[in-house]
Amino acid sequence: MPNHRTPGNSTLRFLTSVSLVLMFGLFLNAQEGPQLRPLDRLPAKVKTKENEVGVFADWKNVVDSKVTVYVVNRSSKSVKLQHAYGSCYLKMEAQNQGNKWERVEPQTQEMCGTGLGEFELKTGHWFSQTHPVVLPPKKGVDNPDSNMQKQKDLESKIAEMQKSVADIKEFMTRARLTQEGYNERIAKIKSIEDAIDAAEVELKHQIAIDQKTRVAVEQVTDQQKYTRTVRLRIYDTHCRSFSNEGKAVIDPGMAKGAKQDAFAIRFADFETLRGIINGKIEFKPLDEGPMTIKPKQAAVSALVAPWHPAKERMAILQELVTGEDQYLGLIAKSVLTVLEKKK
Repeated sequence: MPNHRTPGNSTLRFLTSVSLVLMFGLFLNAQEGPQLRPLDRLPAKVKTKENEVGVFADWKNVVDSKVTVYVVNRSSKSVKLQHAYGSCYLKMEAQNQGNKWERVEPQTQEMCGTGLGEFELKTGHWFSQTHPVVLPPKKGVDNPDSNMQKQKDLESKIAEMQKSVADIKEFMTRARLTQEGYNERIAKIKSIEDAIDAAEVELKHQIAIDQKTRVAVEQVTDQQKYTRTVRLRIYDTHCRSFSNEGKAVIDPGMAKGAKQDAFAIRFADFETLRGIINGKIEFKPLDEGPMTIKPKQAAVSALVAPWHPAKERMAILQELVTGEDQYLGLIAKSVLTVLEKKK
């Protein structure tokens, strides 16, 4: 009988890595991309540079926490772009404290490739898509201190009324009262206690308002803290165009994740890739289950990108082909095959 073996983890890692190379250089169409329109149908408000593939984000008209982004090809050549379910890969970048741009949105690994594909953005054409965004908070949030004063006033009023009730009851224990006088004081107590009940209801209402206001203030303060100058950039091997700048709130957790995802290697500079491959840079990827990237293998695959220096890239790939790590060598061969086809 034939000897059937289940692929081991190392084999699966190799297959995953080779698939990354294919995704870079030999990506097959899965479905059509976005709908393209000619330039004469481009809205007048969309401004991009001539002779370039430009990106324009309509920051002034954000609807339902989504900004409309226009990608316009005013160059003389068509450009191929990858897409996921009809949208190209747009990611938000923000300026850090050193005024350098960094990606603050992570890339989620696609578990199913049925919605992935490649399309051609023809010269003289454009398309649009929306992108989620959190705008900076508006001014005019209620001051929680003014509400706190209302609570203190109500608490003082309630304390005064409770003392009045106590004084009346204490007087009734000492004085000789007629039936009329007794009934009059009982009615007075009842009236004050009703007022106390109403004041306590109002106090609970003010406390609830205070809690909501403080949460809102904390949210606004937090949003103000994480408001950055941002732009949207195409993350694609064939196009790295970015949009005009705007203001938006970034999520620090997502920004941290963007430093550990597959795109952090795929679009890294050459020195970073070399450091990962040589083991001089420790890259800790996000744990995404069976699709978690293997940093060294992903770094070798990423060398297929056109912006890396040809001579240095070739030296590393050839060294890997003849090296001891057979899996990295096989991936390097795949990258060399793709680069040869692109000549």
